[in-house]
Amino acid sequence: MKEDRRRCSEINIYELLALTTVIVRGGEGRGGRVGGVSQGLIGNFFKRALDVGSSDESGGGKRRQLQPQPQPQPPSFDINNLPSDPADRPRITSYHPNQRDEIRRIYWIKGPSQPKGHDFPSIKIGDKNRRFVKEWFDEFNWLEYSTKENKAYCLCCYLFGDIVGKQGGRDVFVTRGFDTWSKKKSLKDHEGKVDSHHNKAKQKCENLVKKNQSISEAFHKQTEFEASNYQIRLRAIIDTCRFLLKNTLPFRGHDESDGSLSKGLFIEQLSFLRDHNESIYNVTLQNASKNEKLTSPKIQKEIVQCFSKEIIKSICEEIGKDVFAILVDESDDVSKKEQMAMVLRYVNILGIVKERFVGVVHVKDTSSLTLKEAIDSVRGQGYDGASNMRGAFNGLKTLILKDNPSAYYVHCFAHQLQLVVVAVAKNHDGAEDFFEQLALVVNVVCASCKRKDIIRESHKERVQKEIGNGEIDTGRGLNQEISLVRAGDTR
Repeated sequence: MKEDRRRCSEINIYELLALTTVIVRGGEGRGGRVGGVSQGLIGNFFKRALDVGSSDESGGGKRRQLQPQPQPQPPSFDINNLPSDPADRPRITSYHPNQRDEIRRIYWIKGPSQPKGHDFPSIKIGDKNRRFVKEWFDEFNWLEYSTKENKAYCLCCYLFGDIVGKQGGRDVFVTRGFDTWSKKKSLKDHEGKVDSHHNKAKQKCENLVKKNQSISEAFHKQTEFEASNYQIRLRAIIDTCRFLLKNTLPFRGHDESDGSLSKGLFIEQLSFLRDHNESIYNVTLQNASKNEKLTSPKIQKEIVQCFSKEIIKSICEEIGKDVFAILVDESDDVSKKEQMAMVLRYVNILGIVKERFVGVVHVKDTSSLTLKEAIDSVRGQGYDGASNMRGAFNGLKTLILKDNPSAYYVHCFAHQLQLVVVAVAKNHDGAEDFFEQLALVVNVVCASCKRKDIIRESHKERVQKEIGNGEIDTGRGLNQEISLVRAGDTR
């Protein structure tokens, strides 16, 4: 038993199962030890299927793990050196299964071996000498002749005889060869009727070279058809996303189910697009496979990210190797998350100053170190006057200048103007009173719809009177009705 276990580490799993069966059967003949012996051995073998072996009794041995054997590769063959004489050909089943169809196709395209110019020798059959008649090649297009053995064979049955089944006397035309030249009727009997094994083999040979009947061609056509439908579907999804992004419209809807009346702008725009294009209608939404609709929120976000990358790529290509500056400002959104807006400022090749918004970065806080982590390398800086931005010791400006001394800082002119206006208004009594009265008027009027209507009528009468007196001009976009807005919080 120990020798059997030790030998199992050097054999494959099939030999292991055979050895287990032998041991179990041996236990049956030794009086009722089948249960204990067989269960113990089978449990050991299957429990250690990946770690076969036994340790030495002295404890010095080590278990050897069973390594997976690499899959054997099919032997290569030269299509130009395949045996042409039927007597030299090996059985078609001797080739690797992955190579058989290719070999069959080569032989069938090449055609049967028919040496019509050969001097066919005669053999004595009965009292007469008989020989192969070359006109049989024209009558039986499947017939081939071996010049080495001077026998006839069937090409169709050689190629597909292992698939169509057995037929009486067919091996004569496949392996042994036919040389009974006095019995031409045997050739016709071999062909048989329409449903004979020979005709089935011949039909398979013809289907093998027909593209429409080939499995690989059918898969290829199906793949091309599915790829074309997928491209149409993807283009429709991309066009829908482009429209919504260009017009800054939201994608999702509260209820996007089939029974919903308002499924969101993304689904509604895609539905509108497919209603006006039959090719899109046939491959999108309900007419698409459930796992290929391309309408999930994840795919929508991925497409939006692709648009974002393409836009940033075009901005970078426009800047090229020229200098640029970065403008950064921070604010919170409606969900009260700190957002850092980033804008690139540069001069294009035409000498025009451009500012391009490149994105919004979420930051956990507005400290200079956190903002610095969101910015890589720049060649110019522009912020407001907050201490965390322009601080001389730990501000974002100083941290960037340490890494890149050429990234000069410029205080944002819009913030400078804002600070000047606020300072002047606070130190001028008339301006201060004006803004205080204006705030009171806005609060009183906006608190009532009736008061708003009175203000609108009063403004309309005053504008009409001034137009009649020629005090104000008329034209497109002038004298429009506007609403009162409270002053926003500002720094």
